[in-house]
Amino acid sequence: MPVGIKTFSPGPLRGRRLGCLQRRAAGPVGRDEKPGAGCAIYCSVLNETRLELGSRLAPLHSSEARTCFQCLVYSRNILGVTLWILFGHRPYWWVQETMIYPNRSSPCLEQFPITCETGPGSPSGHAMGSSCVWYVMVTAALSYTVRWKDKSAVTLHRLTWSFLWSIFWIIQISVCISRVFIATHFPHQVILGVFAGILVAEAFEHTPAIQTASLRIYIKTNLFLFIFALGFYLVLKLLDIDLLWSVPKAKKWCANPDWINIDTTPFAGLVRNLGALFGLGLGINSEMFITSCKGKNSCKISFRILCIAASLATLQLYNFVKIPTHTEYLFYILSFCKSAAMPLTVVALVPYCVHSLMRTTEKKLN
Repeated sequence: MPVGIKTFSPGPLRGRRLGCLQRRAAGPVGRDEKPGAGCAIYCSVLNETRLELGSRLAPLHSSEARTCFQCLVYSRNILGVTLWILFGHRPYWWVQETMIYPNRSSPCLEQFPITCETGPGSPSGHAMGSSCVWYVMVTAALSYTVRWKDKSAVTLHRLTWSFLWSIFWIIQISVCISRVFIATHFPHQVILGVFAGILVAEAFEHTPAIQTASLRIYIKTNLFLFIFALGFYLVLKLLDIDLLWSVPKAKKWCANPDWINIDTTPFAGLVRNLGALFGLGLGINSEMFITSCKGKNSCKISFRILCIAASLATLQLYNFVKIPTHTEYLFYILSFCKSAAMPLTVVALVPYCVHSLMRTTEKKLN
């Protein structure tokens, strides 16, 4: 895989396809922007932060919040291998290379800064992550209402059930439409992603051993996923099958070379997922987590509010940390460290600092 993907300049294109790419390279903002484009892009960009959403749920320190984050991290690791196996094309390059359309008559798909992802497209990771997290959240909320026994409570439970599942499907449909609109996924890829996320969430909820795994299990899982992915890549390479086949296609057909980044490649996604999984295991099994999140302060509303506020501020600081892309191996190492630091900070470090601050304040008051 080439170093410094962002410096790539596309080769010569011919005929109508060149004009099509030039028009699309103008970007999504302007007077000629299609109605609804802003909404679709917003839905897609909003879902780009699903890993951070899981991180921000973690400070709630309820088992459901941690389950959401754990489920999200595991689903991303499963997705990383699945993408390599299914070899799914993305619309923005497929429409330029397919033989279905006559010569020089292929549709002109508008591209956006978030269109040119370089990895395979099936299933949709955004749809999978969204459905996985929201499924856990909805089922956790309904688990509280299902215990109500009186008649009025049963009616309220049914209304709550209808309302929450309606919200769930509205969100999933919005995410799916946005991903199809920006020409990053086909409809069948986002549908597959939604149902794959639901299956992962169901399997995760019925496997409590995952939620209570020790640090050793997290490390072994990380090593297994890394060795399996690397071994799978090398075996297919010996068979003359290139798992990075999608990268040249993305570079060739992306309307703007500045929209191609190394952090969208399959290996970059794998490194981020492994880092997040390692950081999560390290945080949950740390003394800081046990002291702060399983103590008497963990039940206080003030503790949770302070944790949420501090976590949001800390994650914003992480967003300002830009990883250099000129050296590929350095990028992967720093990306792993950053991905591991985020859940570790939110799950363990921030709660411990808040706990220590509250304990010091209480001592002074007494």
